[in-house]
Amino acid sequence: MKITLIHGEDAQAARLRFTKITEAIRLRGWEIVSIDISKTLGEQLRSNSLFEEQILFICENLEKMPAKDLDWLGKNFANFDSNLLLYYKNNAPKTFLSKLPKTIKIESFDIPMELFKMLELMYPGNAKNFFVTFKRVLKKQPVELVFAMLARQVKDMYWCLVDEKSMGMPSWKAGKIKSQANKFGLEKLTTLISRLAQIDMKTKTSNTDLPQSLDLLLISHLE
Repeated sequence: MKITLIHGEDAQAARLRFTKITEAIRLRGWEIVSIDISKTLGEQLRSNSLFEEQILFICENLEKMPAKDLDWLGKNFANFDSNLLLYYKNNAPKTFLSKLPKTIKIESFDIPMELFKMLELMYPGNAKNFFVTFKRVLKKQPVELVFAMLARQVKDMYWCLVDEKSMGMPSWKAGKIKSQANKFGLEKLTTLISRLAQIDMKTKTSNTDLPQSLDLLLISHLE
């Protein structure tokens, strides 16, 4: 069995790649069979084994697949001539990867380091430095990805101030986020979360200019 795993923190790019491969195989006339993780993996593969060379099995909820099925796959994949396309939302952990066959093809979609640098520069009084990087990132990355990363960073800062211990982060990472969060304060972060939610809603229900909305919001909170 030929197995391909698609994963990465850039979930949007990874998902797009997964969809493109699936559609390309479908256009070849192959059958696409979705794996139901609530059922035994081995039984699903065996039940479609008659013409398996023209079948692409796909699994979109890989992070929820039972450990017993992963173990089974690692031991029995060589007995099948079909193709299996796996999609793991976000980065697949090392413990998960260790259970997969060593011969699989892995495509990783990582978020550029410059985007993380931009997130670290986001705090009151640092508007000039932040917007230099922000504008550069927007030229290279989809605004939807930038928005999602900004929203997640704000959420993590708020969470860190409210209940740091429940985050489950390494102490060095939590410390960096808390230092950044303290520059905002709980009240400003609460307002920022509310405003981001409003922008998100408007972009989904109207023709709101997302880059411009982010500009106006961030200028008012970082200067």
